[in-house]
Amino acid sequence: MADNHSHSHPAHLAHHFSDAQQQRESAKLGMWLFLLTEILLFGGLFVAYAIYRSWNPEMFYNAHKFLDIHLGTLNTIVLISSSVTMALAIRSMQLNDRRKAIGLLVTTLLLAAVFLVVKYFEYSHKIHLGQLPGKYYTFTGVDGANPHIFFSIYFAMTGLHGIHVIAGMGAIGWVLTRTIRRRFSSEYYTPMELTGLYWHLVDLIWIYLFPLFYLLEEKMTNEPAASYQHITPLRTYLAVGVTLFILTGLTVGISFIPLGGWNAIVAISLASIKGVLVALIFMHLLYDKKIYAVVFVAALLFLAIFIALTMFDTLSRGDVNEISGHPIKGKAVIYDAPAADTLRPESDSLQKEPPAADR
Repeated sequence: MADNHSHSHPAHLAHHFSDAQQQRESAKLGMWLFLLTEILLFGGLFVAYAIYRSWNPEMFYNAHKFLDIHLGTLNTIVLISSSVTMALAIRSMQLNDRRKAIGLLVTTLLLAAVFLVVKYFEYSHKIHLGQLPGKYYTFTGVDGANPHIFFSIYFAMTGLHGIHVIAGMGAIGWVLTRTIRRRFSSEYYTPMELTGLYWHLVDLIWIYLFPLFYLLEEKMTNEPAASYQHITPLRTYLAVGVTLFILTGLTVGISFIPLGGWNAIVAISLASIKGVLVALIFMHLLYDKKIYAVVFVAALLFLAIFIALTMFDTLSRGDVNEISGHPIKGKAVIYDAPAADTLRPESDSLQKEPPAADR
């Protein structure tokens, strides 16, 4: 029986999964959830960057001149190349070409090491000049107030990214070791695939960091305050209001038309159109500062992600009633109320029943 169990369950299949496909999908979903938390982590720093840059546009431009655009470009090319080699390593393992996968993983590690070496030279130069974050900033060559803010955000974001590069190298090294030991094949390469997802996110974050720090435009000035005192014409409000009423009536009318599974999709689509109109016109996102629109869109994206994950989890669970073995027909269980004479208080029964000593 043990032999039959080993044949039906591969060595890489954990006992709490029914098959390899379920294990792979569960692992990938877990990794994507982890990547979501990483995006949230960097998202706070990106928001801080956007706020401080909008407050100090000239200082940010002057401070960015002291970053070496050549080294930044080199690191961008290096990380993109490493992302390509990582993807090719996974492809090689899918084709069961272990030797090529090993070579590509080694190349990915070498490119990651090159990235860190370049950052070492960048950091050492700034430390030498005193371009350090916070109170440790001593450089006097940047025009504008509070240039230490720029370098504080620079070190925070690129330093956190560098930590992720080191963590990614550790994961790639672990995958490389297991590949050399023939632990992976075309039938099982999930850890390599998950490591690739993490490494591509590391590359993706740097793709955004590079232009934000190294490629600032010269004129990013605050718009005049008068541009935000926009008075929307009355006819615009009335037109939007009428449109919202029409879309609402259309939503109600369509609900009476049997469209199968499309009723909910149409209703959500119409609701999304109404939401956009309300946000753009009534909430003034069309005329106000763009940072407010960015915050609003980001909130909608996170909401969409959470809804999608919830629906995916719900649809993947199956029928709970069938699993429990107690199917419910969908009707509420109604209990008959007991007769009134059966509800007499316990104290009454005690009073009517004399004690044994009196009897």
